[in-house]
Amino acid sequence: VFLISIIVVCAYCGFRSIDNISLYLVEIGNLTPIEASGFVTLLSYLRIIAALAAGFIADKLTSIKLISRLFIINILGQSILFSIHPQTFYHSLLVTGTLIIVFISIVALRAVYFSLITHSHIPSHRIGFCVGIISLVGFTPDIFFHSLTGRILDAEPGIIGFQNYYLVTMLISILGLLASLKLSRWISSKNSLKDASRTNN
Repeated sequence: VFLISIIVVCAYCGFRSIDNISLYLVEIGNLTPIEASGFVTLLSYLRIIAALAAGFIADKLTSIKLISRLFIINILGQSILFSIHPQTFYHSLLVTGTLIIVFISIVALRAVYFSLITHSHIPSHRIGFCVGIISLVGFTPDIFFHSLTGRILDAEPGIIGFQNYYLVTMLISILGLLASLKLSRWISSKNSLKDASRTNN
């Protein structure tokens, strides 16, 4: 429950970071607010596709493996946004593609992270209570994330502020990846013990 809570917190911080894409496009990409809103609106149509695809892949790959890979994709995308310093980046395939990939990975994470409960050997009569704890902890970014990122962006206006912003979101994603890898090992060890017990019986 503790590890899943960390995963949900990190993934939900990523989801909340989507709110600043328009601001990024306007202040750094020199787009008009209408152009930036149009780009984000087009991205929003990908939510349904990304969520359905994530659910399908999770059934084939397992949720924990998919989540680990999505965090890796997210980290790579945020590292590009952190390091790049383009002048007219909206016309750059690299940055536009990176924004799209980061958006898809974040939405896919949000679509499947609660399915981790079914793989974590949580007793069925405690699932409701555990979901409540995970939700209480996992959705705390609604309280602190915008305040945190607002301070980061205000401290260094312009490209430096957004580089610092994507550095912070990248570090949060790294924490989510570490938690997912730890949970994956824990689940594997529990499954091994369970298989060994069945073999002995």
